[in-house]
Amino acid sequence: MSRKLSLILGAYGHLPSGAGEAEFQSLYDYEIKPLVQALNKFPRINMVFHYSGVVLYWIERRHPELFMLLEDLLSRKQAEFLGGGFYKPMLPLLPPADKIGQIEMLTTYLRKHFGKRPQGCWFPMRAWEQNLVGSLNSCGMNYTFLEDHQFSGAGAKPNEAGLYSPCITEDQGKLITVFPIAQALGKELRTGKAAKLLGDILEKLPEPAAESSSQKLGAGGKFSVMLFPFGREKDFLRQAASPQEAALAYESFLGDFSAADPRVEFSTAAKVFKSLRNLERMYFPGAWACPNAGLETHPRKFLADYPEAGGIYAKMVHVHTLINNQLRGDKARKRTALEELWKAQDSGVFSLGSVFSPGLLHAPVRKAAYHSLLEAEKITREKGKFVPSLSVFDFDLDGEGEYIFQDDKLNCYLQSRGAGIFELDYLPAAWNYFDTLSHKASPQEARGGR
Repeated sequence: MSRKLSLILGAYGHLPSGAGEAEFQSLYDYEIKPLVQALNKFPRINMVFHYSGVVLYWIERRHPELFMLLEDLLSRKQAEFLGGGFYKPMLPLLPPADKIGQIEMLTTYLRKHFGKRPQGCWFPMRAWEQNLVGSLNSCGMNYTFLEDHQFSGAGAKPNEAGLYSPCITEDQGKLITVFPIAQALGKELRTGKAAKLLGDILEKLPEPAAESSSQKLGAGGKFSVMLFPFGREKDFLRQAASPQEAALAYESFLGDFSAADPRVEFSTAAKVFKSLRNLERMYFPGAWACPNAGLETHPRKFLADYPEAGGIYAKMVHVHTLINNQLRGDKARKRTALEELWKAQDSGVFSLGSVFSPGLLHAPVRKAAYHSLLEAEKITREKGKFVPSLSVFDFDLDGEGEYIFQDDKLNCYLQSRGAGIFELDYLPAAWNYFDTLSHKASPQEARGGR
């Protein structure tokens, strides 16, 4: 049986709350619209898309005509939408109820607008903790994606072509399939000559009869690999001076793929998933791809390294507790408060950001997070019944109690050591006056990815 390769091409897009209209328009003009239009010209190429609920909602309001083209691609099964958190949250940092709520919110949106429930899930920076399996499984997600270095960290071995095979992973009896993302291969393919490179990979793949038991996919001897090679963050469109040049770049790129060896199948994850059998079970260590240095670190280390992100996280935990304690039985107010909280859980707060994707270093992103958190906190207060108070509890999760003063207009949070104020909120404007950033980013950090 001849060697075969299932290649899953994909693209994603997101901008955090606090990004401006011009940034959304640029994302649409340079990345989303030209790619979707180019894909329509190459019927051999199938792709998966993950656009956050924030981006899809913006497109729905500003460019609804694109939805028609997306619906056409989906109807002929040339494209697939992946699910995930509506506001692209950093899933390991969320309580289980918020994980499920955010995923179901995007799932409902996709089903409502495109008529089909997503089968797979994409999450930012592949921030992974093993207990995510239960939440993803509960939301009906059959598969997700981790990077090849995460497969290596779990003890997986690549084949002769340097590719990893899909696997299953488990937590508390819940299962989910994991596809590998070939970042190194994607970077190589972005340099051009995709047809030749893919031909070389085919020749390196083992013959099906020679596969080891851990490499058998039960899918006609095909190896499957996931690529997310598109976007300015990935050095693909940085030279495009106009949307027209971006469109030509996408057409050239997809045209090169379309000319690849017929044994290379450009599939969707849903199609490949149906044919997978006898997968190896693996467990992945808690890690994510560090968005700025290209290194691997623990998902929660960012909170310790950057106190400004840690402060927003502590506020999220506090507001989540308020919503659950104060709004029992009031479903309407609770849902409204939760949506404000979910806006603040945007993963942009937990990366430093870049010129193409604002993050913690960008004041509007931090301001937007605090605005949503304070709006959610205001919803938990019953009008006319709030009593000013002074309390002591461990707000910032450092093991020591802080002094918390609250009235109908102000929150003032003081550290017990030195009586230093670390948060001062003016509730009528949902504004934290102490939202500052003392960290000075290196040039490498300022150029960091999504």
